[in-house]
Amino acid sequence: METRVVMDEGRYAAEPIDLINGIRQLYSLALEAEERCPRQTEETEEMRHAAMKLIQQKAQHIVDLTNRLNDLQYHPDILDDDEATQAIVSLNHKLDVWVKGTFRNPELLENLPRLKLVHVPYSPLPLETTDSSQRPQQKWAFIRTFVTSYLFYYLFDPYMVGLKSGHCG
Repeated sequence: METRVVMDEGRYAAEPIDLINGIRQLYSLALEAEERCPRQTEETEEMRHAAMKLIQQKAQHIVDLTNRLNDLQYHPDILDDDEATQAIVSLNHKLDVWVKGTFRNPELLENLPRLKLVHVPYSPLPLETTDSSQRPQQKWAFIRTFVTSYLFYYLFDPYMVGLKSGHCG
């Protein structure tokens, strides 16, 4: 039993030193944690601030894109075949009215110079087309054809695929 008392006393004697060492370790860990805590809190705040700034930028970007999207308007196909046909018929009618209105006076048609056309690709007109023996209707038709071929040449020549023209480069 005495051995036991000595052991008990030794154990109890060693226990306060272990406790003191444990307390010191805990205290140093607590100090380290206290030192790390403000730094981590500061880093966390910086990251939170950066994240909030990024979220605000992204939200503003979304608002801008939404506004731009809302400003867009739907435009259906610009021109389909039926509309093109109607436009050409309308232009043809307006040209006919212009020719007949402008050259209604037969004297204007009599004084119409004999025309020699410049070479125009895809033109159905011969080089010399008017003379005094033609009736007014023939001269009106010539004027309409002349104007139409020139308009066609200058407006549509750049779009004629596969046909080489000296006018457009």
